[in-house]
Parts: sequence; C-alpha cells; structure tokens
Amino acid sequence: MVKFFQTKAIFAVLFVFLFHFGWTQNPKADQLEQLYDQGHYGMVWRKANRWSQDARFASPLIEYYKSLAWLQRGLKSAYKNQTVQAVEEPFKVLLSLLGSSQGQSLLVAHREEVLVYTNRLKAALEDGVFSGNSALKSLVESYHTKVLSLVQSNGKTSDKSQEGLKKSWTPSKDPALTSHVNLISFAFTLENIPYQYGGTTPDGFDCSGFTSYVFLKASNKKLPRRSIDQFNQSTRIERAEAQIGDLVFFGTEGVVSHVGILINERGKPLQMIHSSSSRGITTDWIEDSDYFRPRLMGFGRY
Repeated sequence: MVKFFQTKAIFAVLFVFLFHFGWTQNPKADQLEQLYDQGHYGMVWRKANRWSQDARFASPLIEYYKSLAWLQRGLKSAYKNQTVQAVEEPFKVLLSLLGSSQGQSLLVAHREEVLVYTNRLKAALEDGVFSGNSALKSLVESYHTKVLSLVQSNGKTSDKSQEGLKKSWTPSKDPALTSHVNLISFAFTLENIPYQYGGTTPDGFDCSGFTSYVFLKASNKKLPRRSIDQFNQSTRIERAEAQIGDLVFFGTEGVVSHVGILINERGKPLQMIHSSSSRGITTDWIEDSDYFRPRLMGFGRY
C-alpha cells in the first residue's frame, strides 16, 4: 500500500490551509465526495494526494478525503505491510481537522462518512484482525476512541431523535393510501438490518438494494438495481406532491448517490426510511438534517 505522505512538509502545510483556505465545498472536493460515496477509496486517495500538492486545489476538505480514504482503503487488509507510524499519520490529520475550531462544520456535513469508518474499524477490532500486531492494535484502538469521541461530542446536528421519529409515524387511514401504508409497514419489518455495500437481501442492504427489495416484496414492482437508474426511470414529482411510498433521491453535482422511501403524507415534513451506511435500515427527518437537506435532488414515483 502506498505511504500516506510523500514528505513531512505536507503535514506542516496542512495548518496553513486551515487559515488561508475556507471550508467551503469546491468542485474538486465534490468529485471526491461522489467517488468516496461509491466506495472508490483508492481513486479518492490518488486524486486527493495529487490535488493536495497543487496550490490551486489544496484545501482542508481535500486533506480530509485524503486521510479518510487512505484509512478506509487500508482497513480491508488490516494495514498490512504498513508501519505503525505510517498508519498514525492520517489519523493525526483527521483529528487535527475534526478537532479544529472549524471542525464542527465539517462534522455536520460529513458525520455519516466518519461514522461509517469508525463502525468498520470497530468491527475489525472485534473480529481480531489486528491480533498479530499488538502495537498497531493499540494504536487503532486509541484513535478509534479519539475520533469517535470527537464525532459524538462535536458532530451533533439538529436532527430529531430516531426514537421520536419512529413514534411519530402513524399509518394513514385514508383508503386511497392503503397500498402505500402496506409498503411502508413491510419496510419497517426490516428496520435495524445492517448496511452492506451491494446488499440486496435481509442479510444486509445498500440503499437501492433496500428500495428494490421492499417494492418487489410489498408491491410486486421490479425497480432498477441502482439508485441513479431508479431516479432516471421513475415518474418525477414535485415536493408538494411527494408522499408516503414515493422515492426520495440525494446526491451532489447532479449525480444521484442515495435513495430512500418517504413515510410522510402529502404536505407534511419529509421523513424517510432508508438503508443508512452507518446505521442500517433506519428512519430520518430530511429537512431538519444538515446532511440530507443540502443533498436532496428530487422525488420519484413507481
């Protein structure tokens, strides 16, 4: 695996970026976000590594994706052939970014991404993948605790609690919505099933695998497999018409990367059930979420 930094100077330059470049999203960071959401960690790292050394593009967000993609990419092989020092460097950068005075805004916008990684790291530790290297195991345990603590203490958003959302959903008694209610009632039977990239069964779902499964089993409708195809082939509807049983799509720069199923009645605050990469099948308010609200792309009906 490629070393995280080519020179120590890059680590020092990071702190210059924190003061001279804003945390505003830029086109290069948008590209990295799309690729990262699709699981292309190697590609994200290579691009971020190149752009971080170019004064035209270097920014804290580029360094953030460079760090997190390196850690995600290497976790699959338990950082095989990497020294403890090499693994520690991206952790240090990530903590510097998240723990800075501006780290709150980054955590609000990218909390899900960090949580997915910490959940994967926790699972790897529980599975004993680092048992053959006590020094590395101690290091990742320490940084897992530090990163998770930052996310939990500083990354809170204005999202309403999941328990409050679950209690707030009451099946509509409108006869015209019976089939929609049945669809959502079935979807709720899958709640808490873990997220699995490429998953299409109750063993684990990704976002479009979940929507495809629910529509097939509850409504005998076969949806396209990918979220972008579900978006393109659906009947597009306006926000005012969106209601229980409709699909809701998210993405950046016009590219769909996530899909959920609305559980709200027409005209009510937007709520969905979906396969979250960090929490599995769960429910979320959309317009109160600092993560989902800016990524909302539209609604589709089947």
